[in-house]
Amino acid sequence: MAKRLKSEATFSPFMPVREVIHKEESLKCLVFYLKPGQRIDLHRSPRRVLVIVLEGEGEFFVGSTDKRERLRKGELIIYEPEEPHGFQAIEDMVVMALVV
Repeated sequence: MAKRLKSEATFSPFMPVREVIHKEESLKCLVFYLKPGQRIDLHRSPRRVLVIVLEGEGEFFVGSTDKRERLRKGELIIYEPEEPHGFQAIEDMVVMALVV
């Protein structure tokens, strides 16, 4: 059955905001709100992670903080299981991550 998911979070001037809007065994959906300069540090996931920029622009770490891809609204990056990843906002940025 279809489920409608909606984020209720917003930006914080102090730190990135992370909201889990859906969680089950086969799918986790998170939304992040970041102000310029805020970042989600490099980390790993045992599953594939799809990250979609809903608003704004940022740099997405691929394997290390030295290798980055710049993404804008409407763009997507896919990380493989155990691939180190994270991101940093260049401007106000809203990101949705799907862990599958």
